[in-house]
Amino acid sequence: MTTEQALNDYFSGNGLLPEGCTRDDWYAGHMIPYKIGGVTVGAFPILQREGPILLHDLHHMLTGCAPNWLGEVELAGWELASGGCAWHLFYWFDRVVLGLIGLITAPKTLLRGLRAGWRHTNLYGMNPKGVLRIDPVALRSYVAL
Repeated sequence: MTTEQALNDYFSGNGLLPEGCTRDDWYAGHMIPYKIGGVTVGAFPILQREGPILLHDLHHMLTGCAPNWLGEVELAGWELASGGCAWHLFYWFDRVVLGLIGLITAPKTLLRGLRAGWRHTNLYGMNPKGVLRIDPVALRSYVAL
């Protein structure tokens, strides 16, 4: 199994994709809605389908952080503590703002992500297209999960 197949399975398994669709289908809308308690409060633009959003989604898959509000807060802490967002400035902004919001709304969840991230390395420094060809087990080893 490739990392790309594992990511598609992750998307499907979490109800993000209808049967037979791929992550490219999901990214096709170019905006990912932020929902809190079932209410859409904003949207996150997808600037490149094969860019940092792919690495972020792989972080969800690798860490097990749920694709929901609390999972995003936890993953923000994990991504910041595991090395930050490399040259992806928009992601730095998003992760810091989400971390600050999480500090108020879900401090234990944010702290759990920060603690876990200090022991790991993230994928933001890697080529997103190249990561998809790596075996998911090797990718987990690289991240040190």
